[in-house]
Amino acid sequence: MKFIKIFYALLLFVTVSTAHGQSQEVSGVVRDASGSELLGVAVIVQGTHRGTQTDLKGYYKIKVSKGEVLEFSSMGLKTHTVKVGNTNRLDVVLTEDVQDLEEVVVVGYGSGRKISSVVGSVARVGEKDIAQRPSGNVVDALQGKVAGLQVSISSGEPSGLSKIRLDGVGSLGSATNSPLFVLDGITVSDATIRALSQSDIESISVLKDASATSIYGSRAANGVVYITTKRGKNNTKGEISISSQYGISDIADRRHFERMMNADELAAFLVDIGRYNQAQMDDIRRRNPYDTRWHKVYFRENVPMEQIDLSVSGGNEKTTYYVSGSYFDQEGLMYRSGFDRLTLRSNIDSRVNNWLKLGIYFNTAYYNFQTNPFTGNNPNGGLSYMLEPFYSPVDEQGKRKDYMEGINRYHPEYYADNNLSSISALDLIPSGFVEITPVKGLTFKSNAGVRFTNAVESETRLPSYKASLNDGQSSRKYSKVLIRTLTNTLEYKFDWAQQHNFAVLLGQESVKNEGSDFSASGTGLINDDLTLLSNTTKNKNVKEELSINTINSVFGRLEYNYEGKYFADFSLRRDGSSKFSPDYKYANFWATGVMWKLKKEKFLENNQKINDLSLKFSVGTSGNSDIGNYTHQALVGSGQYNDNTTYSLSNSGNNELTWEKQRKYTVGLISSFFDNRLSVNADFYSRITESMLMSVPVAYTTGFSTVRRNIGKLQNRGINIAISADVYKDKERDILVTPYVNFGYNKNKVLELFSGKNYWKNTNEMTAYMVGESIKYFSPIFKGVNPDNGEPQWYANDPEHPENTLKDDNNIVERNFSASLAQNTGYDRYAPINGGFGFSATYKAVGLQVDFAYSIGKYTYNNDRFFNENPTVFSGYTYDRSVRNYWKQPGDVTPFPKKGRRFTERDSRLIEDASFLRLKNITLSYSLPKEVIKEVGFFNKVRFYVTGRNVLTFTKFTGLDPEIDDAILAGDNPGTKQYVLGVELKF
Repeated sequence: MKFIKIFYALLLFVTVSTAHGQSQEVSGVVRDASGSELLGVAVIVQGTHRGTQTDLKGYYKIKVSKGEVLEFSSMGLKTHTVKVGNTNRLDVVLTEDVQDLEEVVVVGYGSGRKISSVVGSVARVGEKDIAQRPSGNVVDALQGKVAGLQVSISSGEPSGLSKIRLDGVGSLGSATNSPLFVLDGITVSDATIRALSQSDIESISVLKDASATSIYGSRAANGVVYITTKRGKNNTKGEISISSQYGISDIADRRHFERMMNADELAAFLVDIGRYNQAQMDDIRRRNPYDTRWHKVYFRENVPMEQIDLSVSGGNEKTTYYVSGSYFDQEGLMYRSGFDRLTLRSNIDSRVNNWLKLGIYFNTAYYNFQTNPFTGNNPNGGLSYMLEPFYSPVDEQGKRKDYMEGINRYHPEYYADNNLSSISALDLIPSGFVEITPVKGLTFKSNAGVRFTNAVESETRLPSYKASLNDGQSSRKYSKVLIRTLTNTLEYKFDWAQQHNFAVLLGQESVKNEGSDFSASGTGLINDDLTLLSNTTKNKNVKEELSINTINSVFGRLEYNYEGKYFADFSLRRDGSSKFSPDYKYANFWATGVMWKLKKEKFLENNQKINDLSLKFSVGTSGNSDIGNYTHQALVGSGQYNDNTTYSLSNSGNNELTWEKQRKYTVGLISSFFDNRLSVNADFYSRITESMLMSVPVAYTTGFSTVRRNIGKLQNRGINIAISADVYKDKERDILVTPYVNFGYNKNKVLELFSGKNYWKNTNEMTAYMVGESIKYFSPIFKGVNPDNGEPQWYANDPEHPENTLKDDNNIVERNFSASLAQNTGYDRYAPINGGFGFSATYKAVGLQVDFAYSIGKYTYNNDRFFNENPTVFSGYTYDRSVRNYWKQPGDVTPFPKKGRRFTERDSRLIEDASFLRLKNITLSYSLPKEVIKEVGFFNKVRFYVTGRNVLTFTKFTGLDPEIDDAILAGDNPGTKQYVLGVELKF
């Protein structure tokens, strides 16, 4: 036994002596994927307690023996190991660890920052919530995902753009209420959304408060939507990704159509109201024994849609690349409606050396879309479901009729085949940057980008079209848009005493927007094969337009934080816009914000249940200049009279016109608990818009009815709350359930109008602006039907003060309806509550994502009812079944008056509760297990999924679609739903 102990002691001595004899000094530099040196990287000899860390220049030095393994690790980066050989120099590059990375956002110029260090209010929506949505509109994925952001469809057209509002309506004037869109640092219009593929989007950040948006100055009054596209990753081998989806589309909710009377119900009703006697109706039904549901003729069912995406990405130590192509095709439900798009994208970033970095990004999109022209109370489109069901669209052999007798209309498919229309566009969006870091902490960046759109709008009426036989028509419109942006910034980051951290940004930006179009038309075509403009012989016409505007800006931002505990920032921007006269061209915008991270205070730093608790406050100004390019100028237009040129004043102008201005206050709370399994964020805000760009009435003796001025004041106040949680998490069994809730409440109030007025009617929307009130619907208020005589009744208003609501049962108007009875109905034009909720769940290889969107307190003026509830006015149609409940004898309590009266007037009855809850997305997916992928050895990922969009809608609204954000619903093309099967492959 003693011998064994001595033997092991000698063996240990020899081993240690040998190890020390072979030890060597190894040194090197540790950098990140961008090439920047990393401070504080732990360098450990694996299996020992020996180690060191890198200094300010990323340099390390350590004694180690040949054959030992060095382990390099740092928070947010993947641990890297290297076996020591004969070399004394080991340089290492650490790449991002996606599982450990905190979300990084860009909040306006400068470099990206971790979201926890941003003073401004920013919400980020990531790739998984955007990609593979069955829609040609990437913004659709934001609905219900960001508290305070209201995203609504504009129509059921596949090419339709979303309507977006952040924290309420920002203006009563004609300037836009949409946020500013920024694509990879380049400002673009909302129409650019058509040119983007969801599969190329890395994230979308919504900048909400003044601290985050004021750096964009005159364009950020309604918030900023910052879109970041995908990049390759350093030190990764090339990865190929292919995804494909195929699905069908239908109207989101057809219940409205089913409210219409069928043939037998309509026949009985028309006899009942005396339009026909029984014998006449029997003869009509004998000759036309049909029961056609016309919505199935004019709105197709289960139309196809498909999308294919292909991308290649990767990178070495210095250069990354992402190249992609995408094809999207979705047919519309109405004839002459559809959207197809082909996109190509290339993103290349390269660090040339330690002080120079370059980036070149290029997006190309070619798309073609058609929109059905029959909307807005047109029985050939949005109101086609009202056509009489007695007649058939096909003959006895089931062949389509070109002309449908009885309803006296051409078949919608025949019309579409003979009246061709399309818009084709080529969008080019190249951009790039040069970033120079001459000394540590100082970065100069020059960013330039162009958006060029060349579009052709074509319309042709074939000469064989029976409604205008041998008199075809052709028109073309060629449009070009060129937006050039140049931005230069200088940013310096430094610290003092390792406690005080500063970042200073100075910048300059120039944006020039040029638009031009040329159009020509003519008639007299006689051959379907000869439809070019040169073949027209009559009514030839030519038009041309040109428009230019520029914005030149300088800006700066100062940021400070003390030990990552106390944060403050201040930004200032000066804008000059050609949209205003030289005396009013320039304006200054500023913002300041502070943040206190309470979690880092001593009284909370040891609290194990609270992971983050931060308070924010910001205040600042921004502006709005989104009006016509020459509104401030008195313009002259030309015409013709007796073959002579004439001139006339076409715009009154206003040389004192200037920016709308807005001031916004925000108080925010950021918190997370229980190992970051529960997150609760809240913002309280108040914003006041003044000097609004409104068209106000002037005396007709001026030659104009209105002139644009800066007047009025509007207030928006509200609260946004976002909650998410990991309610169940089991790593061993690979189970995760994460629900979320987003809630936004906003209340608007008109504080001031013009010329001392207390109210002003917006007749185009049946609304009114009333001082001290939110924006309300403004119309006569229906009292009901007099049960004694069947006459309709309305409340008389106060003619001197119709902004007040007067419902006096002793002061009513009977029978004689008049629009002059309009008054404050008490119904809000804009929904005060909007948001969304849902959850994601995974169990091993199975995933489920469910997303709902909701709107509460939403009211819409359903003008369709004026037509389908008025059988005594409009003949040749079917009607809502409810009209059968009309007054017949004294004592009847009914919603509709007696025969001979209009059943429905344009009054408060048409203002409906359009609150809704909609299942926006449900996706069930299955990914092949890792062990199967490994055994196959070819793929890195294989995922199958099925997705439903707008699958369910819960609402009391009787119109076509409660989600459409129009004050007046008038024969709109309703929203759609999709069911999609898809597959995603990576290798």
